[in-house]
Amino acid sequence: MLAARIDLGRVQKIRIAAFWLIAVMLGLMLLFVRSGWEDTAPFGLGIEDAIELLGLGLIGIAVTGRLWATLYVGGRKSIQLVQDGPYSVTRNPLYVFSTIGAFGVGMQAGSLLVGALAALITALVLTVTARQEAGFLRARFGAEFEEYEKRVPMFFPRPSLYVEPETLQILPRRLYSTLFDGAFFFLAFPLLELVEVFQEHDLLPVFFNAY
Repeated sequence: MLAARIDLGRVQKIRIAAFWLIAVMLGLMLLFVRSGWEDTAPFGLGIEDAIELLGLGLIGIAVTGRLWATLYVGGRKSIQLVQDGPYSVTRNPLYVFSTIGAFGVGMQAGSLLVGALAALITALVLTVTARQEAGFLRARFGAEFEEYEKRVPMFFPRPSLYVEPETLQILPRRLYSTLFDGAFFFLAFPLLELVEVFQEHDLLPVFFNAY
């Protein structure tokens, strides 16, 4: 059990490092990208503003969903096979909601393309992580995990499988940590608005427009 827990911790550290690398790379790219919808407003509705607003909604869904998943799994992933709540419809609800959040963050650039790119990169990283974690969980829980793996999809939720437990043990420290992490999603909005101001005043060059 200890070896599996150590390996799982190593995978999580690699995932976190990869996310920071992705965040830095996307951040640098967005310094020189402007929304191609900036001057498009059919019927008086700015498409850029609509995309950003929709992105904020996705970020809200992501933060709420991550908190919901943490209620069930917080601190127990390597010692207990959680199969209730969000984990009854997808084996990786935290990763599903993180991908949704990445889409929303990218959309704060006023671009569906940037949002889709951010979500795709995030999904690829999390797919690799989820497969590695599955190996550890399979070794730890054996036939129990294999049955769970066959029944519940790795990512795309299957709502018909939903199961709610009678009781739930909550670890507040894990919830606070997840909420703190979620705050970084919302930081994308003011930061990218600041980038837009710099671009409008020619303090940052614009190399291409993204739709």
